[in-house]
Amino acid sequence: MITLAIWNHFTLPVTRDQAVNALQLFIEKRLSHFGDYQDAMIQGQPWMYHSHISFYLNCGLLLPIECVKAAEIAYNQSKCSLNSAEGFIRQILGWREYVRGIYWLKMPGYANENFF
Repeated sequence: MITLAIWNHFTLPVTRDQAVNALQLFIEKRLSHFGDYQDAMIQGQPWMYHSHISFYLNCGLLLPIECVKAAEIAYNQSKCSLNSAEGFIRQILGWREYVRGIYWLKMPGYANENFF
């Protein structure tokens, strides 16, 4: 049986406003070092400089363009370096949206082409 105490520590955003706040937290606290450490992983450090917004993009709580614009604004306000803004924008547009477009273009048969 799940007890209410488990839910007292649930901190993942589940509403649009909470997802926007998560994006803003990333922009304000972690984007500045994203470019240098975007793919770094260290045991015991689950956040590091990662955005942790993929779920919110995937379920529609955030839009890719608003994430890109938030990074662009941060760069234009000198809150992050070019490599941080570019790295984040590239991961959203240059990878995530590109792959999503491929899936839209090639589905449903594409699912059977990938043996992984």
